[in-house]
Amino acid sequence: MKTLAVHLEEILSHLKELQIWRCSCHSRIARGVV
Repeated sequence: MKTLAVHLEEILSHLKELQIWRCSCHSRIARGVV
């Protein structure tokens, strides 16, 4: 069974990936609009 710390680290890494993906998407949309 995984420890809570390991589980939290995995969640945080996933959140970071999502933020990077969202930022790249937003910049792409902004470039397309401008």
